[in-house]
Amino acid sequence: MHPTADTRAVIYLRGAARGVMPGTGTALGVFAAVAVAAGEPAGAARLWGAAQAIFDVADYKLDRVDQDFVDRYVGEVRAALGAEAYEAAFRGGSNTPSRSPARPDRASRSASAGSKPSIRAV
Repeated sequence: MHPTADTRAVIYLRGAARGVMPGTGTALGVFAAVAVAAGEPAGAARLWGAAQAIFDVADYKLDRVDQDFVDRYVGEVRAALGAEAYEAAFRGGSNTPSRSPARPDRASRSASAGSKPSIRAV
């Protein structure tokens, strides 16, 4: 049995409160799934963009169970928004003030990381 989205959010927020950076990204991903359920696909895409930015900085890869959870919702959002609108919203979420312009962009880091799955990969 898998935990519900709200249970997952609580679990990951506890980790985020302790300063566990990937936990913060995972919590954002759970909130994105909640946004999908609430009928806010563009908000979900922005949250996934923010989550992916955190994962990139932390060099973190979702495990298979979490990736499957995300893939389900990302597919739904891409279908609702279209690929171009999804990418624009996703980029909007990853382009937050906390990201330093001196850091390489996500695309160049992802390319150097090989075939690491990501929220964008769906």
